Amino acid sequence: MELTNKVSQRPDLVAADMGDETVMMDVLSGKYFKLSSVGGDIWNLIEEPVTVEELINKLTSEYDVDRETCQTQTLDFLDECLNFFTYRKYLLRVLKSSPAHL
Repeated sequence: MELTNKVSQRPDLVAADMGDETVMMDVLSGKYFKLSSVGGDIWNLIEEPVTVEELINKLTSEYDVDRETCQTQTLDFLDECLNFFTYRKYLLRVLKSSPAHL
């Protein structure tokens, strides 16, 4: 995953806040899963497509964390989301950035 990649939620996932966690359901498979409070915050921040770098900037402004730690943990989280449904779809969409000249 590159910092210039755009990520966004998959539109066919239903999510709800349940206390400190976000509970999600894949409506196509019927599978449920949950995210921690920080994972839920990331999920909310990618409702619309955002670059990974923009996401990290937002997180470092909201949390008491240095950029390097935030970047490492955010990339790990996004990679985990991409690998969650390896049999079918992923938790999020990654849109490759277009070169500026196109």
